Amino acid sequence: MSVIKPWFTPSLSGSGVNCVEVRFVELSDLVEDVQPHGGDQVVAEVRNSKRPGEGSVWFTEAEWNAFLGSTTEFAWPES
Repeated sequence: MSVIKPWFTPSLSGSGVNCVEVRFVELSDLVEDVQPHGGDQVVAEVRNSKRPGEGSVWFTEAEWNAFLGSTTEFAWPES
């Protein structure tokens, strides 16, 4: 698996009551039938830290940046 940045929990999670975990990974490692355009697409994968086996959601770089706005802790990893 081509993990660009492993699972991490945001420091803004505070006491850990409502936590999420985030990692950056190549989409082709998550979905078998992906046809990359000019190389593997990296996505931000988000899951519930208390129930990591119950699935996750993925965001493209554009979706992730729109979702986060000006937050720097979760910024897209540098190439």
